Amino acid sequence: MPCCPLAGGAIAQTPKFNQTDIGALLGTNSVAQAINARADVVGYWVRDIGPAAFLYRSNQVYEIAALGTNANYAMAINVSGYVVGHSMTDDGLRAFFFNGTNTWPLDWGGTNSYGTGINASNQIVGFTETSNGVTAVFFDGQTWDIGNLGGTTTYAYGLNASNQIVGSSATTNGDFHAFVVVGGVMQDLNAVAQSAGLTLTAARAINASGIIAGWGITNGALQAFQLNGTNLAVIPLLQGATNGYASAINNSSSVVGACGTTNGLRAFLWRNGVLSDLNDRIATNSGWVLREANGINDSGQIVGWGNINGEVHAFLLTPNQAPTVSITSSSECIMPCAGGGRS
Repeated sequence: MPCCPLAGGAIAQTPKFNQTDIGALLGTNSVAQAINARADVVGYWVRDIGPAAFLYRSNQVYEIAALGTNANYAMAINVSGYVVGHSMTDDGLRAFFFNGTNTWPLDWGGTNSYGTGINASNQIVGFTETSNGVTAVFFDGQTWDIGNLGGTTTYAYGLNASNQIVGSSATTNGDFHAFVVVGGVMQDLNAVAQSAGLTLTAARAINASGIIAGWGITNGALQAFQLNGTNLAVIPLLQGATNGYASAINNSSSVVGACGTTNGLRAFLWRNGVLSDLNDRIATNSGWVLREANGINDSGQIVGWGNINGEVHAFLLTPNQAPTVSITSSSECIMPCAGGGRS
């Protein structure tokens, strides 16, 4: 398994978290998908008639007025509190934009469309299913096809303020490769990983500095990564895990995601070369098992979902003090390279 050692990377003080049970406010199974700098959280919860999109703000939850009535998902939120997601309508799933008051459909054509990312300028990415495959979309008032790596299926997952877009695209032989779009040009990220023995299959998130988090495949298993230019950090697995993937990255390059174990998913935080099981960073008597971390903001607040009392609940973790980190050695899991269901 391609991973370099973390020996010498010592953390003087590991941040611990206070936990908010967002799901308890919703009263049923729920998932948090994203968080912004103001600690606004979006996601969805499951009702008898289907999923409903929610916005959590200042200890209150609000249902987002989406397009349909029986399947609505909020997937991303920007600093202004504007939200994108998708809703089931009579014409199939449709991507939507919500400005805090009103909801608009995003007409990208195709049979189903999905809103996945939004930046501070309200520019949006997502993808749409068509008769010719799946097309990744950038929307800034107009709809743009961002291209592909030779295949007919491309997914756009996230973008930053510089309109750098990340995602996953099929190649001519049908394999999926992670990509980044810079200056309107799509770049196949897989080339930088060849010496690591890792096939980068999906880039899930990108921060303001252009540092990317996502996942790849090695020996048939998923492995999370962080990519800074041509420097690849292969994020190790939690003890007992057989696979892992990264879901989000903040501007301090902290990465969150999940690892799969024989006992199910376990949420992780990877910070300054140190991997933590988030279950070890909350109260031991909490009754929770944190399964997946889906978002992290620049204050280090983390959102996702876990199990408590036999239910799936959305959670918010807030550091109970500012973390103080001391790395005693520059040895990190960084590989300079010569050159999602997850794809």
